Amino acid sequence: MRRAFDDRSLPFSRFRLVTGEVRVTLGRRPWQAAATRSRGAPTKRALPGFTLIELLLVLVIIGILATLAVVHIGYTKEHAYIATMVSDLNNLEEAEEAYFVEFNTYTTSMPIDRYMPSRNDIYSITTADFTGWSAIVTRQNDLGAGINTCHIASGTDETTATEWPGAPYCP
Repeated sequence: MRRAFDDRSLPFSRFRLVTGEVRVTLGRRPWQAAATRSRGAPTKRALPGFTLIELLLVLVIIGILATLAVVHIGYTKEHAYIATMVSDLNNLEEAEEAYFVEFNTYTTSMPIDRYMPSRNDIYSITTADFTGWSAIVTRQNDLGAGINTCHIASGTDETTATEWPGAPYCP
């Protein structure tokens, strides 16, 4: 008695039982047609994997994306430096106004207990009297380029026609 058994539910394998003999074939299944050339001879099967061109293309794409990310991080750092300087100028304005309320004049030398700038920011109050004051904050950043100075002015004598009184300005 001859009996055949096919189990197609197992992936990539085929069992065939013919008179007590078990054959296991891996890879191509018998019901799949073999690739042939135009003359009928079977072609050489391609090995699985990636070609060198495909790998180089992936590396080039990853390099381009990494370059874009580094440039974006640089711009983000510069905007963070500017935001820090503007915040320092707003805090200096609050300290100057508190000093004015207490002493009825502005000061060019702010006591350290009233105002402390952020790390790497250097501030200088350029002019101050009872009518107004102006100050500059300079940032020593590690980018080497971009905006590294902002200023603020408050009072009638200190502001120019192009800036708002008491608003930080970063050219």
